[in-house]
Amino acid sequence: MRALEIVVTTRPEIPVIIFTGSINEETAVDCMKAGATDYIVKDHITRLPFAVLEALRKSSIEKEKNIALEELEESEERYKALYKGNYSIMLLIDPVDGKIIDANTSACKFYGWDYNRLTSMFMSDINKLSDDHLLDKMKDAFENKTNLFYFNHTIADGSVRNVEVYTGPIKIKGKTLLYSIVHDITERRLVQNALKESEQKLRNIFENSTNMFYSHTINHKLTYVSPQITKILGYTVEEALVHWTDWTSDHPINEQGLNYTKKAIETGKVQPTYELELIHKSGRKVWVEVREAPVVEEGKVIAIVGALTDITERKINEREISTLAHALKSINDCVTVTDLENNILFVNQSFLKTYGYKESEINGRKMELVNSKKNVKDIQKHILKSTMEGGWEGELWNVRKDGSEFPINLS
Repeated sequence: MRALEIVVTTRPEIPVIIFTGSINEETAVDCMKAGATDYIVKDHITRLPFAVLEALRKSSIEKEKNIALEELEESEERYKALYKGNYSIMLLIDPVDGKIIDANTSACKFYGWDYNRLTSMFMSDINKLSDDHLLDKMKDAFENKTNLFYFNHTIADGSVRNVEVYTGPIKIKGKTLLYSIVHDITERRLVQNALKESEQKLRNIFENSTNMFYSHTINHKLTYVSPQITKILGYTVEEALVHWTDWTSDHPINEQGLNYTKKAIETGKVQPTYELELIHKSGRKVWVEVREAPVVEEGKVIAIVGALTDITERKINEREISTLAHALKSINDCVTVTDLENNILFVNQSFLKTYGYKESEINGRKMELVNSKKNVKDIQKHILKSTMEGGWEGELWNVRKDGSEFPINLS
């Protein structure tokens, strides 16, 4: 018995068969209880081969059993590490009724209920979907039709969180459950919504502004133009995605604009505002004012973005004003321009020659400066009032710088 005890204690995996000349039933039972695999009486030695085979078979089965138990223990440890101790929010759910079967520590922390409370709840207590709709979603996940879902989940404090849920079937102890990994995307959704709102505001500006916005490559190929292109140059957005230099006329000013753009690409620095003369789809010429800036990434210019304003009408007005100003300066009649308080803003060369003043001596002064005392009192106020009401014409006496007086016809 002592030898049996030593073997069983030190090498339990080795089967022991008791081979004896005689043994009573009580002793045989004690040996079997102590760990013997079998016992053989010498009178029945023919049983020995069969007893050895049986002992080896039982030993093999026991060894496989122990290996399986070890693997099960290791599997349970992995389960605890991957599920219970995971920082991700994880739930095990009964797909039939949505009962929460299990929840890891992260899930309890996120939802705000302790383990016992959370595992007594149903997904319908958390998910904002209707019961029928929720069951349909769980059915889709159970059948592997869809594995990614976006839900609104209510947590213990009553607030609602936006969640992204990856879920699918898993078999545990012979029963198929839904294994769900939950990501809180509330902050991400807020950022996305803010970005979407910002993009919409920019889109409204781009699409409703009188300016045309654009971007082009460093090779001058347009990659974006706002809808104003149609109003300004007559092209559709699709037609406009060409090299912008295709639109320029042969006016010398266009070379300066191209040089500014090239310099912005070379230096990565914003250049001065410039003007271009472009050709409308109909063939007429269009003047535009351009403000642009380089887009720099990792120290390298990758594109140019800008805004273009139609200044054709302004250029026409400027040309007309210039022509008119030249005419006013050149005619022999004396011409003055005053503001509503009768301050002199402009006089032509004929006026300066006739009255003997320099331009710096007369501009900004009151028209009363040249008024003669021979005129009716407050005549200048009367003339100003009548002019504002439609016009005035008549004869007056005026005074030169040297004090000499002379008659004029004023209109």
